[in-house]
This record gives sequence, structure tokens and C-alpha cells, in this order.
Amino acid sequence: MLQNLFFLLLFSEDATKFQPKIDSTIYCAKSNKVVKRLEHALIEYDDMTNTIFSKISYYPKYIYITSNGFKITNKKVYNKDTIAIIQSYLQQFYVDESETIELKRTKIEGPITGEYSTIKITLYYKNAETEVFSNKIGSEDYIIEYNPKFISFLKFIEEIVM
Repeated sequence: MLQNLFFLLLFSEDATKFQPKIDSTIYCAKSNKVVKRLEHALIEYDDMTNTIFSKISYYPKYIYITSNGFKITNKKVYNKDTIAIIQSYLQQFYVDESETIELKRTKIEGPITGEYSTIKITLYYKNAETEVFSNKIGSEDYIIEYNPKFISFLKFIEEIVM
């Protein structure tokens, strides 16, 4: 009897219910309610320190990376851990905004000149809504203390594009 039940479950149309799925639903960290359904995200990172320009296209099942760093990179990544980390950072800093990017700004006397890295995030939702965020990493007029989690996000991007 138990074998028949297993056979029925295995070959029935409802067997797909038991297969793991990657969920693109973004939940609010405070209330655990659905906030938005993220369909796609584009991360553009211009790393002036290492002279690397990278694009990471995030999808719930894979990410696609293009980079013109020390070597030209064009690759699809299906690693679920990598995808989950990207989704987590996007949620914390850009969707849910449960984490701040900057912790402290201190005005300085006289400008500090230099070329600063930038990160641009474009979020695409299932309802065709789009949000764009752009951050310059550094300032000529302020000393900025960044959230350590945001620094980890940037380092993670650098690791996966190289």
C-alpha cells in the first residue's frame, strides 16, 4: 500500500509541489509580509581602485556576469548560495532598506580629490515597476564611514567578477 502511494505521488501532476523552487518574493524584514516580487536586477559596479567595470544581472535562478577587469569575463552562475547572497544584499540595502549604506559623514576642510568607485542598482519588479539607485563610494567633501555589510557587498561583487 505504501509503495502504491509513493508511486502515485511520484508520477502524479502534483509531484511538482515537492520539488524545491527558488522564490523571488521579497519579504519585509520587520513584518515578514510580501513587499515586492523582484523579477530582475542589474548591478553596475565601476571599481576605480582596480579599474574594473562589471555588470551583474540577477535573476531568481541565476546571475549573469560581464566584466572587463584583468580578464574579460562573461559567465552564468547557477550557484544557489551566490544567488541567495546577492538577493540578500539587494533586499537589505535597496528593496527593504533595512540597512543603511552610510553610517556617518564628517565634513572635511578642503576637498580630497580622486576618482571614486560607483555602484548603480536597477530593480525590475513583476508589476513593471522599476527603481534605480546610484551610490558614489567616497566623497571630495566628507569622510564617510560605510556600513561593514555594504563593504562586504562590494567585496563580494569584486570576488565573483574576477
